[in-house]
Amino acid sequence: MTWERAKAASERGRSGLRLGIEDAVEKMQGVTGLKLKETLGWNQAVVKAVEGKVSEVVEVVEKNADEARGVVDKTVDGVKDSVDEKVQGG
Repeated sequence: MTWERAKAASERGRSGLRLGIEDAVEKMQGVTGLKLKETLGWNQAVVKAVEGKVSEVVEVVEKNADEARGVVDKTVDGVKDSVDEKVQGG
C-alpha cells in the first residue's frame, strides 16, 4: 500500500512540476512578449529534462522503498518470534 502511494505521489509530482514549468513559461511569454515555447523547441527540451530528473528520483525512491521493506520485514519477523516465545513460555 505504501509503495502504491509513493508511485501515485511521484506521478502527481511529475504532473505538477510539468504544469508549473509550462505555466511559468507562459507567464514569462506574456510579460516579455518573447515566444519561448516556439524558440528552438525549448519547451520540449525542458519537459524531457524534467522527465529525466523525475525518473532518477523515482528510481531512488523505489530503491529506498525496497530497502525499507526489507528492514520492516526483518523487524516484523523478530517481533513475531519474540511474541511466540513469550506466549509459549508464559
